[in-house]
Formats: sequence, C-alpha cells, structure tokens
Amino acid sequence: MEFVDGSFRIKTNLNQDHFDKLQTAVWKIGLIDDNPGILEESNDTFYETAERDNKKCRCFKNKVPVVLYDKSAVTAHIIHWYPAPQVQEPWHCVKGWFCVTFDPFWD
Repeated sequence: MEFVDGSFRIKTNLNQDHFDKLQTAVWKIGLIDDNPGILEESNDTFYETAERDNKKCRCFKNKVPVVLYDKSAVTAHIIHWYPAPQVQEPWHCVKGWFCVTFDPFWD
C-alpha cells in the first residue's frame, strides 16, 4: 500500500490494519536517511543491551528520538521496521523507513 501525504509518497509493506493506523496518524513514518546512526547497533541513542534466551543482544530502546518524514522531531516507540532499500518515483532511492507509535503502553 502506498502512503501519500502532499508530495511525500512511499510504498509500504503494511497490512490493512497497520496501514489504517498510519492513515489516522496513530503511527507515523520516519526515514532511515533522516536519522543518522539508526542502523548502527552500537549507537546508544537508539539501542540498548538486553538479554533474550540467556544471550545478550542489542535491540531498540522502548522510546527513541527520531526525525519523521515531515521533519518533525519526536520521541516514540519504533513499532515497524523496514530497513531495506527501495526505489521510489521519480527514481529516488530510499534507504529504508520505519513507523513509530506514541502508545503509552511503551512508557
């Protein structure tokens, strides 16, 4: 499904329920390009060390500071992650994107 807001367009892999959350602004989109360090698991701004199945791993913090596609800066929970590159029209490569939520569950 394609998310469109003014001149911003991006193809998503969201199912209908999740896309509806995006359309109603329950979720918002951010671009990896606009958030330096978000791909680096050693970056303590975005990641923390957790233990899963008796193994230490790096995972996103519950809430992280990010810049969204509309250039607004927020602190929110990354709820959907799509880091793979994709080509957008007109021939613009997007390194990846993510969705955030402001649901108080993550506080």
